[in-house]
Amino acid sequence: MKKKLFTGISMLIVSVCFLTFTSAAQKDSTLNQRITKTFCDEFSKKDLAKIKPDQLDMEMGLIILDVIAKYEKDIKKEWGLSIENDEDMEKIGENIGRDAALNCPAFREYVVKNLDSFDTEEDDSQKTISGK
Repeated sequence: MKKKLFTGISMLIVSVCFLTFTSAAQKDSTLNQRITKTFCDEFSKKDLAKIKPDQLDMEMGLIILDVIAKYEKDIKKEWGLSIENDEDMEKIGENIGRDAALNCPAFREYVVKNLDSFDTEEDDSQKTISGK
């Protein structure tokens, strides 16, 4: 009887943990999607022919700041990152950039067209990228 009770309680705990982690992952995914869509919508409004690669940082920075301001509370709640911390701001920007590169056709197209114009790090290490 104790064994059945222990097994039942263990299964309940595992189920609750699984549902909690699944729910958190779905929230984060939804936040990523909303942020990426907002960034992509704003980036798509820009006249890309007029934006030079050396001005892209400023343009993207302005867009990202607006997006961060819009979702500040959600970012703090779901990602645990604060706009008051420089390291956190860098992580937020990296998340937005990564997701935009994957899910925003206008941003991806611009990056591909101007890849040779972007400054690259000047170290001699070999860089690789892979993916599906």
